[in-house]
Amino acid sequence: AEDKAVEQAQARDEAATAAAEREVRVVEAAPVEESALEAEEPVVEAAPVEEPAPEAEEPVVEEPAAEVEADDTTEGEVTT
Repeated sequence: AEDKAVEQAQARDEAATAAAEREVRVVEAAPVEESALEAEEPVVEAAPVEEPAPEAEEPVVEEPAAEVEADDTTEGEVTT
């Protein structure tokens, strides 16, 4: 009976230790999440890279002019 009591006590100690280790791991994992948030800040800095993108869209505005020419061709075909 004493052996069983000792085994149960050891099992409880091991369970408590395991639970404490899990809590420590969770606490250690939390700073990793904070680092992830810090990693998002450079992404915000990358937003100015999108500002030159509208300049790249200006040549795209010239392309619809080519589509207008295609419409003229279509009208010419209808005229024929």
